[in-house]
Amino acid sequence: MGETKSFIKLSEKLKKEFPRLPICLCADGLYPKKPFFETCKNNNWDYIVTLKDGNLKGLWKKIRLKIRQYHKHEFMDGSDSYRQGIQWLNNEKHNGFTHNWIQCKETKTEIGGKIKKARFVYLTSFEVDNEEAVNIIANGRLRWKIEKQGFDQQKNHGYNIEHKYCRNSYQGLKNFYQCCQIAHTINQLVELSKNFKDVLTDKMSIRFMWEMMRGFMIFAYLKASDILRINQHKYQIQYPE
Repeated sequence: MGETKSFIKLSEKLKKEFPRLPICLCADGLYPKKPFFETCKNNNWDYIVTLKDGNLKGLWKKIRLKIRQYHKHEFMDGSDSYRQGIQWLNNEKHNGFTHNWIQCKETKTEIGGKIKKARFVYLTSFEVDNEEAVNIIANGRLRWKIEKQGFDQQKNHGYNIEHKYCRNSYQGLKNFYQCCQIAHTINQLVELSKNFKDVLTDKMSIRFMWEMMRGFMIFAYLKASDILRINQHKYQIQYPE
């Protein structure tokens, strides 16, 4: 309940600050509950939320009864090493809300012939079809990517986050981690930009570029007039379509 209450409070602040911003929420298996769906509906937000086998048992019962009505799509990467089998149902009504249900069964053949299987199930506000099925699954898995890959980068790839990075001040701990989160967000936005990708080559890697920039900030000398001129210039970051 604590996480649900925090979500509602954060949603109120987010809607107040960005009333017209289109938002899609990717959430884990704690969230497919009435308060979450009410918030999305009232704010006109989209969502892709994990549906575990034990969640919303009444809805699961309806879905399993319609097994012969499932739409199906199969995706392969051009070889037999990776395969996705996707099933979905649109417009499933439950407790006053209408959801679209999608399930992906994934099979990977790893080096050495070991077969690895995984299954992902989501409820989404997006209508599912053959063209969008793979995209919805990929975006639903972004939540996992944030938790696993994001924290891994912060701990092991340059941000030096540790469990005990401030022993004397809890406020200092929070300040440091919030600054780290902001820096990580800015880095990701820059690395995904068209400007950044256009200069990447085999030799000019992301790591090498950041090392060059760090070296510049440590050793270069900038006049106050240079900084003022840079701040007065408007820059636009563009992203590939």
